[in-house]
Amino acid sequence: MAKRRDNTWLVKWLKDPIGMGQTDPAGKELLAKFKNVPMPNPNLDDAKIAAVLAYIAQESAKAPVAVAEVKPLEGEHFEKAKGIYFNRCAGCHGTLRAGATGPAITPDRTKKIGTTALQTILTNGTPGGMPAWGREGVLTADEITLMATYVQMTPPDPPQLPLEKIKESWKLSVAPDKRPKKPETKKNWQNFFGVILRDAGKVARSSTATSRSCSPRSTPASRCTSSARPRRGGTSSPSVATARSR
Repeated sequence: MAKRRDNTWLVKWLKDPIGMGQTDPAGKELLAKFKNVPMPNPNLDDAKIAAVLAYIAQESAKAPVAVAEVKPLEGEHFEKAKGIYFNRCAGCHGTLRAGATGPAITPDRTKKIGTTALQTILTNGTPGGMPAWGREGVLTADEITLMATYVQMTPPDPPQLPLEKIKESWKLSVAPDKRPKKPETKKNWQNFFGVILRDAGKVARSSTATSRSCSPRSTPASRCTSSARPRRGGTSSPSVATARSR
């Protein structure tokens, strides 16, 4: 890093990374690279900034560290890690870890990050939305070590669920021939939206009537505005409020 940016720029960056991300060309480029997630202000005084930069320069001068080989998980350890991944991680990172709402975490990336750094991320989360699985008590220290190893291995094939098996759990509420053939309300049904509680496998229920206004159809959903109006005697649903804030 010390070779890519001069010392003056690095000092400014550490003093005000958020401001630099908005005004400095290189700062804007970095912000875009990391999906517009700004670096938090470290709140360091001049002496601490100098110490940080001296440490970075010292470490940068060292020879690159070879990527350590990870001993693959086997047996019950592998099955446990696979289960944790599909239940906790696949929704954001994808079943094959190629990335979805979260970044790709395939071995070509995770091996470079290394086991120790992966354990830290799994424990403390990231500003970009990665949960602090360890700090929040969701995963134990042993499970975090397990997952830090698992994500450095080649992703296994996702569990198969054939259509015949899916149909076994279907619950038919309204037969096709009984379904409405035209709108049964004067409300703008094309403007309805639902909230799915993905991790719980449920559709959220709400006692609110929600209005939504957008720019032209091509406008991204993030530019739409929503307002919830509680029904008489009711309150806004936290689930709906969370969905609107996203």
